[in-house]
Amino acid sequence: MRGGRVACSAMALAHGMSVKDYAVFTDAQKTDGMAVSNELISRVTGQPVIGGMLALHKPDGSFDGTVAIALDVHWIDYMMRSANLPKGAVVAVFDRSGKVIATNTRTSAAHIAKTALASGADPSEVFSVVDSRGDLWRFGNASLMGNSIFVAFAMGESRLFGDTYLHVGLDFALPHPDDRLRLVRHLAGH
Repeated sequence: MRGGRVACSAMALAHGMSVKDYAVFTDAQKTDGMAVSNELISRVTGQPVIGGMLALHKPDGSFDGTVAIALDVHWIDYMMRSANLPKGAVVAVFDRSGKVIATNTRTSAAHIAKTALASGADPSEVFSVVDSRGDLWRFGNASLMGNSIFVAFAMGESRLFGDTYLHVGLDFALPHPDDRLRLVRHLAGH
């Protein structure tokens, strides 16, 4: 894709098309690695995609074009929804502008993405966010590719710590193990 013109593509309509006005093409010219776009609309399919371009260089190191890929956002979203996640977990894939690309739960994903980006999306930290329903979520996140596409995994605090809160509360309220056992048997109907 030297000069931003598609030279070869699995989709005939793309052949000869110019992509030099895409920010991802400009980014690819400045790196030795992969440049990844925010979500954009494919000029060939009219569908939302994430574009990736790997820079190619001549022996003298000068830019010689790119090899590109476009991942259909609908496919990413489908894969997210069909994943076997723990009950109550939220996974959000989002771009650097905070747009949620794919998630299994839309109601919380935007809050998680916004908080992750505002915090610098540090993958070594665990963050908290309250969604529009007032639910508290704990999440970690990671960059999928450079500083363009991120993924966050969240669990509701009550789901994460519910049993822990119960056990700590019982330990304070009923310090003797026999008292806790009697209460558990009573609650279980035995």
